[in-house]
This record gives sequence, C-alpha cells and structure tokens, in this order.
Amino acid sequence: MAFRRIFRRLAITSVVVTPPMGILIPGVLAKERTVESPTSRRIKPSELPIYEGPEEIFNVEYRDRQPSSLQLAVRGFLQQTDIVNKGQLAATQAVHIFETGKAHTQQTLTILADESTVAPKVGAITIGSLVGLVLATRRGIIKKLLYTSIGGFGTASLCYPADAKEISNDIVSEGKKWSLILYNFLAGAKPE
Repeated sequence: MAFRRIFRRLAITSVVVTPPMGILIPGVLAKERTVESPTSRRIKPSELPIYEGPEEIFNVEYRDRQPSSLQLAVRGFLQQTDIVNKGQLAATQAVHIFETGKAHTQQTLTILADESTVAPKVGAITIGSLVGLVLATRRGIIKKLLYTSIGGFGTASLCYPADAKEISNDIVSEGKKWSLILYNFLAGAKPE
C-alpha cells in the first residue's frame, strides 16, 4: 500500500543513454506533495464498517483431492530411495548416542563419588577450577578468584556429595543466625 503511494508520486521523466557504455539510466522526478485542505473529510474509526468473519463472506468447502502426478512421482522416489527409513535410522542413532552419553556421565559421577578414588577427584577439581579461570579470562582479579572458586567448589561438591550436603546445611543455618543478628542490630533491638 505504501509502495503504491510512493510509486504514484514518482514519474519517469526521461531516459538518459550514455554513449560509451550504452547504459540506460531512467530519470525520476518526484511530484510535489499536495497539502490537504482543512475541509477534507477524514473517516472516523466509528464510521468504518464492521467486517464479518471469513466463513460468513466465503463459502468454504473442503474436498478430498487425489494426489497429482508430481506428488505421486515424489512419493515413489522417496519410497524407492528409502529416505524415510534413513531418517528413522538417524533418529534411533541419535537416541543411542544420547543414552550412551548419559550412561558414561553416570559412570563418571559414580567413579568420582567413590571414596577410594583420589586421583580422579583431584583431576576433576583442578579442571573445574581451570574452567572457572578460563571463563573469567578478561575480567578483574576479584572475578577471576570468584569464578575459579565457584568452579573448584562446584566440582568438589560432585566429588564429595555427602560432605557438600553437610556443609550446605551448615551454611544455611549460620546464614539464618547471622541474618537475624544483623536485623536486630539494624532495628536497634537490645540482646537479651
């Protein structure tokens, strides 16, 4: 709609032919914008007609069509080349790869949670700390220290789940105690 308005304002005035190259360049002249008179009547939204739904305007029928020759040819090609079965085979392979990765991850977590394995735990905690350090590469020293600590402590909580649960419970209880102390200090209450 807007393209039509713009196109109506443009008029091709001339065509310039450049002799050495023989390129046609249309010359375009924009018409001046006409100022609408204040007496022109504008349509108010309340004067617009209410549109009916498409089912009230059109008679809609659904017919079952026979497949065209192109559709039959494509169907025959797909059946002959066995693309559908190859897609199903790819889906089953993807599920197999996902399940294998899930089993390997579970086995690795089991090895890390075992109390007798020390070397894999040290390696995992080191790698977790290094990942945190790499994530904080272009940040300040405080963020490097924070990210490295989070990476190391997070991996350590995977290696020692029982200890991590005990420490997290201690942190929550101490946090509640110190938050009450801070609240009473800020409120001005005297200790009993």
